[in-house]
Amino acid sequence: MKKLLDTSGGKLLEIAGVRLLGFINENIRKGEDYEGKKYAYSEKSFYRPYDEKIYKKIKRNPSLFKIVTNKSGKLGFIIHGYKRYKEFMNPAAKNSFLTGRGEMLRNMNITNVTDTEVVIGFTDPEQGKKAFWFNVSGVGKSRKLWKFLGINDKQKKELYELLGVEFKTFVVDELGKIIDTANTK
Repeated sequence: MKKLLDTSGGKLLEIAGVRLLGFINENIRKGEDYEGKKYAYSEKSFYRPYDEKIYKKIKRNPSLFKIVTNKSGKLGFIIHGYKRYKEFMNPAAKNSFLTGRGEMLRNMNITNVTDTEVVIGFTDPEQGKKAFWFNVSGVGKSRKLWKFLGINDKQKKELYELLGVEFKTFVVDELGKIIDTANTK
């Protein structure tokens, strides 16, 4: 029986990993972290270096920004809140979170599965750093956390129930094979 349990681990953990990724992405689409807190973009003003392409877009909305000069004489913007900036620059994505260019979430995947563990990680180390900033160290001056690498209690229960069914199915199938083999001898 030990061999039977050992061989099931990897497959069951792979199923768990795929479902975990699904739950994480589902939470992001709903705009909430795994603790149930809603994501919200900052409404505080922030500095951004001057960029002609950005200026051509935002100049239609002068209440959104102010052009400033830093101590070394370089131009920059004071943007009056990332929330307003995002709504203006990309209205269709105003309620879309953690998807600036989508690179980080596209790189989130199952990176390893063994009989005892499944690892969800990032195929690009830069994207892994971003995830660390969002989940552990915080983003921006305020070190705001966007805890997306996790699942809520309801999802944990659903995953537990799914794995219980999968495990029972696996054991029954494997026992059926053992019995068939014994009957053919």
